Amino acid sequence: MKKVVLLLSVFLSTFSLFSRDFDYRDIPVQDGGRIKPLDTFARNQLLSIYGKRSLKSEDVPAIDWLIDLLADPHIGFKQKVFKLRNPEVVQSLGLEWDNIHTYSYHEILDGLESQRELLIQIHAKPVDELSIIESQLKELHANFQKFANMWWHLKIIPPISDNPEDSWISPWEVESEQALSENQRNLLFNFLEYLNKKLQNDTLGMDMAMSNYYNELNTNYSILIDSHRLKLETWYNEANMFYISLAFYILAFLLLGFSWVTAPILLKKIAYFSLIIGFLLHGGGLCLRMYIMQRPPVTTLYESIIFVSFIANLCAIILEYIRKDGLGIFIGSISGAIFHYIGFKYSVDGDTMGMLVAVLNSNFWLATHVTTITIGYGTSLMAGFMGHIYLGMAILYPERTSSLKEIYNNTFGITLMALFFSLFGTILGGIWADQSWGRFWGWDPKENGAMLICMWHLMMIHMRLSGMVKGPGFALGMVLNNIIVALAWFGVNLLSVGLHSYGFASGIAINLGLFILFEFLFGIGAYFWANSKQKIAIK
Repeated sequence: MKKVVLLLSVFLSTFSLFSRDFDYRDIPVQDGGRIKPLDTFARNQLLSIYGKRSLKSEDVPAIDWLIDLLADPHIGFKQKVFKLRNPEVVQSLGLEWDNIHTYSYHEILDGLESQRELLIQIHAKPVDELSIIESQLKELHANFQKFANMWWHLKIIPPISDNPEDSWISPWEVESEQALSENQRNLLFNFLEYLNKKLQNDTLGMDMAMSNYYNELNTNYSILIDSHRLKLETWYNEANMFYISLAFYILAFLLLGFSWVTAPILLKKIAYFSLIIGFLLHGGGLCLRMYIMQRPPVTTLYESIIFVSFIANLCAIILEYIRKDGLGIFIGSISGAIFHYIGFKYSVDGDTMGMLVAVLNSNFWLATHVTTITIGYGTSLMAGFMGHIYLGMAILYPERTSSLKEIYNNTFGITLMALFFSLFGTILGGIWADQSWGRFWGWDPKENGAMLICMWHLMMIHMRLSGMVKGPGFALGMVLNNIIVALAWFGVNLLSVGLHSYGFASGIAINLGLFILFEFLFGIGAYFWANSKQKIAIK
């Protein structure tokens, strides 16, 4: 699998990667337990402080903001990069609330100085006892310290040993020049020379300093650092492949809508092609992430969202290939857009390529259990989407019995596939749990959620085969199945308990509650409406 991922990644990025030399964006930094390019480090730092990965007001990329700050802190400290979201926080700092509500280092410094006693009290309080304003002040104080001590966090000096587990050193941690080896001194000198030439606006000097830096890096640190992967990650940051795939999903939906109005076959074919292009870009982004991180595609909540979207679109493309009536395009474009938007929401929480907790650090089980159970989520939600389509069609066109029967059969087929992956993934998870924790099953919330999905699928399949439910009843069951999947996927994270609490995500309770309420009301309401429509159609 690793070779396949490598080939796909190289194919997607060859032209962009080899059209430029190693530059300042690719400088390796150890941060968050892994080695990443300076471009990624800068984006994450600016995201934490400013709330975005670039200075939109000045159209300055994060990497240029960071380089300017390191080269000339006096000018950097005057930039308004601290974005405050709450007018009460701004008022407590003695600042004026305006339409932009961004402030400079010196403005924040004066405000925090005036609230020193309050900050001491806030830091002494337990997290769960903090008010919203106190939490935001604490977060602001942490970001302020991060900004002021950026050199301390910038661990750009590799260790003397070739052990990738050893800690890197920041320039501020260097006690004396003699504490560094000759190679370390050369690397640091070339980086500082680059910043110095940047301050002097000496382009030729900057190029020479970066060339010397790269030669030193490639000669003496090739075991620790893969410069190709650094360049690839920088390219990935700039490519925004998931945003581009979202654009193709939306385009597919619009073209499909026009084809329904004007009914030309050509538009529908172009819409299908657009969906496939979006899917390929989607898959390309996943492959790039796999190669960069050297692990399977699903390890975090964010990655599970984009992977579930990928699986749902794969099912939709296959469905459209079989049916050729636009249903697959409709489901694929809608699901792709929705999941992308949800994923973008989680991507703003920080580094989307963070290191794993120890219990997850197993590529074998990540490639088997986690990937399989996530495919189960994707196919289960696909069956739920089909349930929505069936109920909608039964309400609008109850007389189209043959079309409804086809959708019913397609939904049943996808449900069988969802059961296979969910059940197989749950069994694999039990084997992993036995190896990691010494027990196959422990009634952990995540385990219970996986079991509920399997039991719900089994119940609906049994009811369908035994004739206890017909089309509308089975469709209702699959709509309600979305609630089960959402609770197993997101809901258990709200509990913040159990051995799977590493996936905890705050702030989703309201959205999850609204989703459950909508699915329940839609499912029940559409079921009775569809039943009444079909009875009238029969008469």
